[in-house]
Order: sequence, then C-alpha cells, then structure tokens
Amino acid sequence: MKVVEPRFGKFVPTDEHEKMEEATPQEVKALHWAAFSAIVFIAIVVVGFQTGILSKGGQLVGSLLLNGLIPLLFLLFSIAGITFGIVNKKFNNLKDVNGAMVRQMSAMGAYVVFCFFCGQFQGLFSWTNLGYYVSY
Repeated sequence: MKVVEPRFGKFVPTDEHEKMEEATPQEVKALHWAAFSAIVFIAIVVVGFQTGILSKGGQLVGSLLLNGLIPLLFLLFSIAGITFGIVNKKFNNLKDVNGAMVRQMSAMGAYVVFCFFCGQFQGLFSWTNLGYYVSY
C-alpha cells in the first residue's frame, strides 16, 4: 500500500460518473419479493438436503448439492432476478426475460474467449508435463 498507492494520485470524482438514485417504492417492493423468493428457494434446498434428496447419507462431500452447485446457483439468481423483473413490471412475458439474459450475456464474449484460451493453455501445460520439468 505504501509503495503502490501514492503512485496513483488522488481520485477526484467528476460529473461523468453516474449518480446513485434512490430506489422507487416499486423497486423496493420488487427487492423484497426477490429476497423472499431467494429465501424460499434456499429453504427448499435445505429441506432437500436434510431429507436426503440432495445429500449422500447425510454427508456434504460427494452429495448432489455439491455436484449440482452451479445449476442451483443459476436457479437461485434466476428466480430472484425474474421475480424482481415481474414485480417491477419490466418483464411482461418470456420474451422479455430472454432479451434481458441475452443483453447481459453479450458483454461476456471477451471473458468466454479468455477462459477458452486459459483452458487450452492449462490442458497443454498438463499434457506436456512441463510443470513437472520446470519444478526441478
């Protein structure tokens, strides 16, 4: 901190930065409903784990909960987001939901390409055992 921070200089905010706006009562209501839907989903997952549907003999390691964590997280955030959009009257039909998802994913193109090349590098690195030879 003492070495890097002084080199950046002092931050002076300008009018170019977006100002924070107060949430409207409709948005606050939508946030409450989204939080409620997320809590209900989490409760369903916990009940599924406790009853043995998502667990393997009561164990977390090797259970469906850990193996299916990415789809569960996708569902959690999708349910909360869709609930927010419906209550906030941004989503009127399935086409609006799809359009919002497409707009968000369009910004992820560079990241996906970056991950592709990182995966290729990692695969080639382990295939050639170069890490083994470099470590000696």
